[in-house]
Amino acid sequence: MQDIPGNYLSRPDDCFWVAEAEVDGRAQIMGMVAVVAKQSGEERHGELFRMIISPSCRRVGLGFRMAQTVIDFCKERGFSRVVLETSSTQTAAVALYKKLGFSHILSHTETQYLAVHITEGLSSFDFIHQHRRLVSM
Repeated sequence: MQDIPGNYLSRPDDCFWVAEAEVDGRAQIMGMVAVVAKQSGEERHGELFRMIISPSCRRVGLGFRMAQTVIDFCKERGFSRVVLETSSTQTAAVALYKKLGFSHILSHTETQYLAVHITEGLSSFDFIHQHRRLVSM
């Protein structure tokens, strides 16, 4: 995240979008999303990630529009599909991706060591891999 131009804008098939709104006369970031081109054998696809929507902008369509922007970008480049990974605890994100036509392809459980302020512990949750095919095979 420290070098967005170097990491996301240096290759023509990668991109990073930021949604801004003016709040009290100042530009505020309301959301962001990235896509990176991937190659699997002969298949080129896009990986959607870094999708973050400000809590004040959730459930008003911004996430849908940003994800659709990624899908359109990938279609324009002839990618075969868009893939993403989210956690099972992000139920709104899972529902959004389903609404956009993504389907579940794999789950795996992760246990992460958490250190939040003084409290430390283990947290276990499922990662959900989803994809949306863009061209028929």
